[in-house]
Amino acid sequence: MGTALTPAQADLLARHASSVVVAYDGDEAGRSAAKKAFALFVARGVQVKHLLFPEKHDPDSFLAEKGADALLDPNERAERIGEAIEIVNGAPDRLLRYELLSGLSRATGVPVAVLAGDKGKKQAPRTVETAEGARAESPLDNEETVLSILLSEWPASAPLLGGLPPDVFRRAGLKELAGAIREADPALPLDFSQLESHVGADAGRALARLLLHAADAGSPAEAAKGRPEGLDGLRKRLLRLKIRLLEERRAALQPEIQAAERAGDSARQLQLSKRKNELSTEISRLKAETKREPNPRDAGEGE
Repeated sequence: MGTALTPAQADLLARHASSVVVAYDGDEAGRSAAKKAFALFVARGVQVKHLLFPEKHDPDSFLAEKGADALLDPNERAERIGEAIEIVNGAPDRLLRYELLSGLSRATGVPVAVLAGDKGKKQAPRTVETAEGARAESPLDNEETVLSILLSEWPASAPLLGGLPPDVFRRAGLKELAGAIREADPALPLDFSQLESHVGADAGRALARLLLHAADAGSPAEAAKGRPEGLDGLRKRLLRLKIRLLEERRAALQPEIQAAERAGDSARQLQLSKRKNELSTEISRLKAETKREPNPRDAGEGE
């Protein structure tokens, strides 16, 4: 019927349906027609909803590009996903459950941590062996916890992650994983399965460990009892990592200072000593700042 919905057509629909969905094109003409249709249906006591397409799409092009599931009502889609999660959670093996949730995540675009929900939150911490032999032990250490919270708070954490020095993570796997996440589009949900396929073995095992904890604890940020949740609980952990990084840089300067002294290069020695003093000042400032921050309460505080 195009955009010219008539009162007679509205009368006909009202006799056969108690509710209708108005789904015109996503351009200005389509939106204008939808407003007129709303008035016609409301006047006839028909419950009416508006399915608004992106501006470049009409119903046919949207269906061709996105598929039929994209046209589901959000509540209906959520109900179907919930039914699938209930079936997946019946898997007795955690690794099988993770693989099934990963597949569901790929199909729906919903992050694994969200799909996992509260499954396993009341279970006691335990150790499992992954297919690659990686151990998923509780609790997470400080580096893992930082990355875990950054993952669970995506995309709100994207600016914070982008501002971290690349070498703030000591372990190669976590460093590579952080770099891969940094390259992700903050406008989109994280696709954990795609992320895992684009990193090396160490980073893949690190991601699997974090997601296993997420599957047991509801979200990576809650993987250990008593741990502060969200970005508010992250600041002191980041300060600790930065202090550690600066201390390592300061320690690395000492052999260079001694080498410059032996070589009689006083200018070089002075330059390096000045840099060492600057690092010491910054370390002292950060340590004082940590004392003003709430203390994260967890047992897995390994640096």
